[in-house]
Amino acid sequence: MKSFSNKVAIVTGGSSGIGKEVAKRLVEAGASVVIGGRDDEKLAQAALEIDVSGLKVHVYAGDIAQPETAQALVDAAVNTFGGVDILINNTHFQS
Repeated sequence: MKSFSNKVAIVTGGSSGIGKEVAKRLVEAGASVVIGGRDDEKLAQAALEIDVSGLKVHVYAGDIAQPETAQALVDAAVNTFGGVDILINNTHFQS
């Protein structure tokens, strides 16, 4: 896999399934990752599974369909890791 050292990624839907696996692979390749999702507990558990050191993963809970949550997710990446290089929008919206 390509090196993602010194890159910052946001992965929505990062608490399970494809999103969690993508976040894990990015961390393994050197990226720092902010995972977003709706469930605080699932996000915390996913963060531990993705990076046991806790240094490469930050979590942000909220409904990404809300513009203020989307902005807060970006702000979390900027404030925690210094920017955003990669965005993986892995969110399933239900109406």
